[in-house]
Amino acid sequence: MQNITVFFTGSREVTTRPLYRYDRGQRLIFANIALPYAFEVHFSNSETGTSTTQIGTDGGVDIPDQFFNSGADIYAYLYLHNEADDSETVYKVHIPVRDRPEITEEEPTPEQQSAIDQAITALNDAITLTEDNVDLSEQYAEEARQAASEASESASAAERAKDDAEAAAARAHSNFATFYVDPETGILTAHYTPDNMELQFALSDKKHLEVIIP
Repeated sequence: MQNITVFFTGSREVTTRPLYRYDRGQRLIFANIALPYAFEVHFSNSETGTSTTQIGTDGGVDIPDQFFNSGADIYAYLYLHNEADDSETVYKVHIPVRDRPEITEEEPTPEQQSAIDQAITALNDAITLTEDNVDLSEQYAEEARQAASEASESASAAERAKDDAEAAAARAHSNFATFYVDPETGILTAHYTPDNMELQFALSDKKHLEVIIP
């Protein structure tokens, strides 16, 4: 959930920063005004003559995702009830929506979207491992990047991309080195997996790092 905050400093109409067509999970936060815990907000856009009611809580309200589909600007009307059982539109928020190309010709199914999300997570894990462990082969990093490319091609390739990214992450995780410096001797020990190989290094008289031959 992403927050977009509006500050009221005297004016009853405020324009927010722009968002983009197809954005999702946006929450509108009202600042500098006193609100009850629960309140009512009406959402509309420049292409409709009707509005949709959302219940806001704790100073914020979720913007319905469907309002981003057309690319038209969004308007939110803060509608407050008072003790006299009457109501009033007290604030208007203008949310500019910038157009952008369609994501796909067809919306991905929930299963496809879940596979895309998992592929992105697995990819980020793989890239993090390859960047954090400098001894890893560039091959594994390239495999992880290739998985990202496949995930972005189409929703139908998401499952394959997820599997490739997870495999790259697993290989990356199994091929790294750990290092340990003995505080008493100053000897550096490098332990490599999966070969279970160890190398020990020490400083020579010329301050060069040399391998210790048993």
